[in-house]
Amino acid sequence: MANHKIILGLFLLFSFSSFSQITKDSIQVKKVQKHPFLSDHRKMLVVKNGTKTDSLKTYMDPGSGCQSSLFENDSSFIYIECNGNWINISKQNGEIHFLKWNWEKEIKDNYIGTFQRSKGDYYKIVIKENPQLYFFKDPSKPK
Repeated sequence: MANHKIILGLFLLFSFSSFSQITKDSIQVKKVQKHPFLSDHRKMLVVKNGTKTDSLKTYMDPGSGCQSSLFENDSSFIYIECNGNWINISKQNGEIHFLKWNWEKEIKDNYIGTFQRSKGDYYKIVIKENPQLYFFKDPSKPK
């Protein structure tokens, strides 16, 4: 009986310790499917939570620097792409969910920073005084 309690205790300890609250440092934007000699590429939103990783391909960078911004509210981070797509990142478990297309919608959440293209494989997050959020309006979306 004592062995069962020890095994159950270890299981619970490792189950809960592998996940922690998501912070802005848990969120990255990675360049994927890069063109061999041009600067255009796809982007992958990556959230790491202990041993678990969630990811989602996002709007591409056509070579002109399609930046995305990160905002925060009490329960989640909101990742806003340059084409107006909003993506929710749960602070509790790091899960990524597409919210909806919100072209030029006013943001009431706290601004964290803007993911800016860098020379490496990952975008760097910088703080801009007046971040421009919306660059490329998707013609398939309603006006």
